[in-house]
Amino acid sequence: MSTPIPQAEILAEFFVSGVPCAQGSKTGFAYENKKTGKLGVALRECSTAAGAKRLKTWRNTCTAVASGAFPGRLIDHAVHVDVVFMFPRPKAHYGTGRNVGRLKAWAAEAAMITKPDRDKLERAVFDSLKGVVWLDDSQVVGGTPRKRYVQPGEVPGVHVRIRAACCCGLPKHLCPKHGLET
Repeated sequence: MSTPIPQAEILAEFFVSGVPCAQGSKTGFAYENKKTGKLGVALRECSTAAGAKRLKTWRNTCTAVASGAFPGRLIDHAVHVDVVFMFPRPKAHYGTGRNVGRLKAWAAEAAMITKPDRDKLERAVFDSLKGVVWLDDSQVVGGTPRKRYVQPGEVPGVHVRIRAACCCGLPKHLCPKHGLET
């Protein structure tokens, strides 16, 4: 049995629908300016133009939903962020023939151990919240990130819960020194 989180500790909570998109590491490459002959360095977030467009759309969607869910001033202290990324199931999880559309028994509890990496999914969401919810994602000192397949009746997306963190780095409701009364 888990201890309920005091509502006062939850600073923002929202759901962004859509297939989550990962933000990989930036890749740098050298180029030569044809007009001046000078060398330069450019950074690229995605390896393809389609991937870059999909990432930009996902981040803009996250920003829009977060700004509607968090109309207050920017958070300027440490936070814990719990995120649950929910992805569409692959076709192999469903039956065929007379069982078309029915989830196979083994697939109901299948863990999502395929790409994209959880940390790169977090990076895309956290960066999209800069200047909307918090000053910078460096303020995230902990949390529980998860990724999984959708269950019947659910839609793909990400559920985000932002909680205040104590000066010791723990969520305030878990801090033995500064915990809230429940």
